[in-house]
Amino acid sequence: MANGDTQRIGTELFIDEVERRGGAVVKAPGSGQEALYDVTGIGGQSHRIKLKTKKTVRSGTWRGSKRAGEATADPGLDAWVFVANDGDVAQSAVVPAEHMRRDVAERVAQWLADDPSRSVEKDDHLAIGSEHVQGWTGRWDLIGLGDEAPSAAEPEDEPDVVQILTVGPAGAGFGDPESNRLVEAAAVEKVTDYLEARGYVVTDVGSKKLGWDLTCVGDDGDIRRVEVKGVSGATPTVLLTANEYRSAQEDKGWELAVVTTALDSPCLTFYTAADATAAAAPMVYRLTLPGVQER
Repeated sequence: MANGDTQRIGTELFIDEVERRGGAVVKAPGSGQEALYDVTGIGGQSHRIKLKTKKTVRSGTWRGSKRAGEATADPGLDAWVFVANDGDVAQSAVVPAEHMRRDVAERVAQWLADDPSRSVEKDDHLAIGSEHVQGWTGRWDLIGLGDEAPSAAEPEDEPDVVQILTVGPAGAGFGDPESNRLVEAAAVEKVTDYLEARGYVVTDVGSKKLGWDLTCVGDDGDIRRVEVKGVSGATPTVLLTANEYRSAQEDKGWELAVVTTALDSPCLTFYTAADATAAAAPMVYRLTLPGVQER
């Protein structure tokens, strides 16, 4: 994957995460090609951040500049955000700008002391590894977004509407909880194997309640947000929560993967967001009623 693709994908993941947490992002005025962004937090305060991206969690480093340690570097900068495209973007490191400036300055001073012939003018590149941002994982509160997404627990814990999608007995969500768990796990495994065999880096984000289960990044930069449903029978009747239905309508790259006969001979079919929303019909509504009044 080219460096430009890595930057583009990482930027999209970062913006999605900020918006999921109730914030907003715009490119910093006059920043040109530099990855500087202004983030408006849930309290309305603006924070300027420098975004660093890399392809994978397990290898490589973020690319920085030795000049970032200078006292006059990056005026007005509040934080750096470090994204690994195949990782959990919610766990990205968000590091105060002054902490990063001091860290870079100390490393550059040691680098020059080790060999007086060295020059920042001739070699400005600085590799930033995970060890340099330890302790700052998930610190979105530093840019006004808090540690948890505001709506993370609401859509699926107390959905206003549950959608039923017929795209039959043994449909997803209709069996006992243990059977449903086994069917769902088998379905996720089937979809993961299918996409990884086609070159996608697959991350299970189901526990984050984003509205989809798997974030899948292809070698060409393609991002697929796949909601997985498994059924034990052959008829694809599945349930979508209100949050999943919202995601199908709003999130780019959302699609539905349905695995029928998941515990026997799994059969995988993909449906577009348009197919899913077109087939959905309200099944359950939550009512808030006035309290009982004695007469």
